[in-house]
Amino acid sequence: MNMYLTLQNPKTRIQNALKVGWSAILFIALWLGISLSVWAQPQYNFTAVGGTFTPLVGSTDFDALEGDDVIPNVLVPIGFTFVYDGTAYTQLKASSNGWVTFNTAATGSNATNDLNGFGNTIRPLLAPLWDDLDGRMTDSKASYSTTGAVGSRVFTIEYLNWGWKYSFGNTTASISFQVKLYEANGVIEYIYRSEAGAVTGTPNASIGLTKSTTGVGQYFSLSGSGTTPTVSSTVETTNISTKPATGQIYRWSPTFSVQILSPADDATGVALNSNLSIGFAYPATPPTIGTGNIELRKTTGDVLVETFTLPSARVTISGNNVVIDPTNVLECNTEYYVNVPATAIGGVGFTGITTTTAWSFTTTAPVGQPANVVTLLDENFATATGSTPPTGWVNNTIVGATQILGDLITQVIVVQQALLPLLLFLIVIIIVLVVVMKM
Repeated sequence: MNMYLTLQNPKTRIQNALKVGWSAILFIALWLGISLSVWAQPQYNFTAVGGTFTPLVGSTDFDALEGDDVIPNVLVPIGFTFVYDGTAYTQLKASSNGWVTFNTAATGSNATNDLNGFGNTIRPLLAPLWDDLDGRMTDSKASYSTTGAVGSRVFTIEYLNWGWKYSFGNTTASISFQVKLYEANGVIEYIYRSEAGAVTGTPNASIGLTKSTTGVGQYFSLSGSGTTPTVSSTVETTNISTKPATGQIYRWSPTFSVQILSPADDATGVALNSNLSIGFAYPATPPTIGTGNIELRKTTGDVLVETFTLPSARVTISGNNVVIDPTNVLECNTEYYVNVPATAIGGVGFTGITTTTAWSFTTTAPVGQPANVVTLLDENFATATGSTPPTGWVNNTIVGATQILGDLITQVIVVQQALLPLLLFLIVIIIVLVVVMKM
C-alpha cells in the first residue's frame, strides 16, 4: 500500500485563515447591526383598545391650525414636563396634516407621510394620521387643553372635523382625532371618531411615531387602522385608507425609566439624617433590588463613607422608590455623591449612576452657625462698589489668622506696659497709707 503526504502551500493556508476570519467579522458586524437596530427603536409598547372619543370643552382654540398644509409658528404648552422617548419636553408644534412634533424649530407642514425620513427637521414626531389633510371643513376646529391635578395631568390636542384627504371644494368632514399625553405614566394615546363625510381622493396615510433621527429602527409604524394592527420598526405602512372606528384608541406605553432623585442632584441644605432614594415615574412596575455595591462618598478627597452591598437591609423598596438608609448621620456643610451600578436596580431599565456629578448634594449648616464660615473669611469686598475691606484683609483674603491673633496679643502687651507705672504708683500709695494708719 502506498501512502502519500500532501503539504499545503503556506500561502493557501493564510488565505483560508483570512477567509474564516473575515467571515467571523462579517457575522459579528451583522449581529451587532441587528442588535443596535432593535435597541435604537422607540422605547414604547403598543396596544389597541376600544374607548370613547370625548370632544374637548373649554379648551384653548388653535385657529391657526385650521388650514391646509400649515404648521403655525406657535409653541403649544403641554402644561407639564412630558418625557418622550427619554427626553423631557414642555412644548410642541402641530401640523394640519395629522402630526405633532416635539421639535420646536420645525417649519414645514409636510403633507407627504414618511416616518422613515424627512431628516431631523420635524422629528421626533407623533403621527395619529399623517396624510394630506384639510382643516378647512365647514365645522373644523382645532384646540388643546391640559386637565387634572399636578402629577396626573393630561394634555390633549384635538383635530375636530377634519377633511381626509384634501380635495378641492370639499367641505364635509370625514375624521376627528386627538393626541393625549399623560403626566403620571408617560403614556401616549391616539383617539378617533369617524365623521359623516367620505375619505376623498387617494388616501395614503401613516400612523405611528418616531425618534429624533431617521432610518430603519428609528420609528414605529402601524400596519393599518383596524382594531388589531401590528407595529413595525423596519417596514413603514404608507397607504392606510380606512378610517379608524369611533372610539378606537392606539396606546403607546413607555418602556424606559424616568428617575426622580431625592435629594435632587446638586441640592443644598440637605438634612443630616436624610434617606437617599431613587424613584421611577414610569413604567408603573416597581423596581427590584439587584446586586453590586452602592457607595456613598464625600466629594472632597473622594472619601468612602459607606458601602451598601446588595442585597442589604439598608436598601429597600417603597412603592416605586429604592430607598437607601445611611447607617450614620451625615456631616454638616459637606458635599456627598452616590454611586449606583446598573446591576443594583432591576425591572425598570436602570442604567446606573456612576459619575461624581450625576448625583451629588450638600448637607445643611450647623444650627446657629452661618452656612459657610469659609465665605466669611474669603469675602470679596472689592466686588461691592465703594466698599472698604476691614483691617486684616488683603484683596479678598484675610491675612493669616495667626498673624491677627499675634497682633491682638501684641496690643494687649502694649496696653499692659502703658499701665505698669500707674499700677506701681498705686501700690506705693497703698503701702504708705497702711504705714501711716499703724503709727
